[in-house]
Amino acid sequence: RFKTFEANRIAKIQDLIPPQRWKHVDGLQNPADVGSRGILAKEIKEHPLWWTGPDWLKQNQSNWPSKFTAPPSLEALQSLGVTKDCLQLKEKEEVTLQTTTDTASTEPVIDITRYSSYIQLVRVTAWVFRVVTRSNLFSSTPLAVSELSNAKTWLIKQAQAQMFPNTIKLLKKKNALPLSDPLQSLNAFLDKDGLLRIGGRLSQSIKDYESQHPLVLHGKHYLSTLIIQSEHKRLCHAGPKLTLGSLQDTYHIISARRVVRKLIRECVVCKRASPKITTQLMGQLPSARVLPTFANERVSVDYAGPFTLKIGSVRKPTCRKAYVAVFVCLVTKSCHIELVSDLSAEAFLATLRRFVSRRGKPTQIWSDLFSTYG
Repeated sequence: RFKTFEANRIAKIQDLIPPQRWKHVDGLQNPADVGSRGILAKEIKEHPLWWTGPDWLKQNQSNWPSKFTAPPSLEALQSLGVTKDCLQLKEKEEVTLQTTTDTASTEPVIDITRYSSYIQLVRVTAWVFRVVTRSNLFSSTPLAVSELSNAKTWLIKQAQAQMFPNTIKLLKKKNALPLSDPLQSLNAFLDKDGLLRIGGRLSQSIKDYESQHPLVLHGKHYLSTLIIQSEHKRLCHAGPKLTLGSLQDTYHIISARRVVRKLIRECVVCKRASPKITTQLMGQLPSARVLPTFANERVSVDYAGPFTLKIGSVRKPTCRKAYVAVFVCLVTKSCHIELVSDLSAEAFLATLRRFVSRRGKPTQIWSDLFSTYG
């Protein structure tokens, strides 16, 4: 009466707990039925069965009702003429049911949304085809290249039939595509396998047939998502441009750029490899940079260099180091450059005099803690 799993558990329970300890509570006296069968809150508040249970539960255990009938023992059955052979369970007969399916049904044989890997989907499809073509005689030999190719062809054909049904119908009838068709500008056609490809102008190139006439897929189809993810992983998680360029050798995916960028943004490996870099929170600007004033009234100075200077005659010049003093106005950002002969304080003072003579005397000069300015 029970399945194998249930029968084994029931037998184990009966071995652990003797039948005399099993009791039965009627549905009218079962407190659990009060809440499970629907009752108002104001009614359950004053319901005695819900709060205290049946009346006989408060009495001695010997007065509890017992409706359990223990099964007769083997000796009692033998006294009635029942042998052990009669008590043996009949083995479960296996019944084979043959069903026929309509080959013209539009329901897909394989639900591709249950797979997260394009390679796994292709291999599962190839195994299904092998079982079907060999009358359900499963073979453990490795899949051949032709079987994998046929599986890919079938998957792409199903995806194209779902996304471009009207286009395929018109091309099969040798009719021209209307201007409203999304593939009208691509000069689409059906190849010998019934796959939808784009025309293009590369028929005279040295590229192979798949590159000259890529397969057409729609970016909204789940198969396109699996193909893009597989190519992205094959290229060691390359960026959008490299992934898109590699895909264009075989496929022409509608809205491919948007889909590729979206999938790469959602890639967990890429997120871990290139996390978002935090920027330093900058402090408040000093008043010398934000308050309005005249040009070169508040300046900052710094040295750049060293640079090599040639001093002396043209034929035998002597080389020495020189520096450049850069004066920047803190308000207008104007720049003034002066040549400095060395890093001494006297050379800086001479440079400062030249700056004051041309730009005027500043009220504030900002610099770092270099010893020359001290």
